[in-house]
Amino acid sequence: MIDKKLTEWLYYITPYRDALDIGELKDPKYLELNFPYKYQFTDYLLECSLKEFVSVMIWIFRDRYPYEYSTIQVLQAKKDEKNDELLFNTNKRKLQDIEPLDFEEVGNFDLGLLSLKIKFKQPQISVFNWVEQAIKGKTFEKIESPETSVYSVSESPIEKLEVTKNHVFIKIKEDYLIY
Repeated sequence: MIDKKLTEWLYYITPYRDALDIGELKDPKYLELNFPYKYQFTDYLLECSLKEFVSVMIWIFRDRYPYEYSTIQVLQAKKDEKNDELLFNTNKRKLQDIEPLDFEEVGNFDLGLLSLKIKFKQPQISVFNWVEQAIKGKTFEKIESPETSVYSVSESPIEKLEVTKNHVFIKIKEDYLIY
């Protein structure tokens, strides 16, 4: 699993984020948590195995709501060289083993994540084991059918994990959202 030091920035909300006269770059705690860890983490997600990618995506939501989840969304975006804009329905992972991530958000960008779907380009039989390892130690209820396992996780921002050999769907409990 990933080093926790690389992910602490996901959860930190700087008190300066909405200040007009001072920005987050004036917050020593923000700087300490973000540099260089934010870049190491995003690089890791682009290079790691599919098993690690799925495990880390579940792990970052399992105990706390990651306020900075949108960085993962931006990480997947490719740049349109012609218009100098980000194209969000893209995937920059080196292995090209997933479809573009499907984020469902409250309102516009960065108001809160309701769900995340990771669709695989090829069926992944082992994904059920990956998910169970990622939520190991949490209390959860599992409902199985021939093609799907649905996990309800207690004391977690994760309301449910819907797992098939073709995708992992992470549904977030709305009362954990940070606006």
